[in-house]
Amino acid sequence: MFMKRRKSNKAAYLIGSAIGGFVGVAGALLMQPENKKKVKGMWEEQKRKMEEKAPKLSQHLLELGSEWSEEVGNILKEQKKAKTTNKNQSELGQLIQTALDKEDLTKP
Repeated sequence: MFMKRRKSNKAAYLIGSAIGGFVGVAGALLMQPENKKKVKGMWEEQKRKMEEKAPKLSQHLLELGSEWSEEVGNILKEQKKAKTTNKNQSELGQLIQTALDKEDLTKP
């Protein structure tokens, strides 16, 4: 339990450091007057690209989610069916064992 938590803290630290680094670089670039227009132009271009890709990406993610949902549902149904089958087999085995025990007791 504690090992998992320690790993997630390391990952969170690394992610936070990376994001902080990007924000720092972006801020430094924006403070330079000659690069300000270049950076703004790059951001606008990236924004436009993301706006073009977003509908396709969201549709793809929705399709993946529905596929995964179906797969998980099928797996859960199979597990439930297996548990029911095992329970029925167990009950049948107990009945057979009881019948055999009674048969052994009735034989002299």
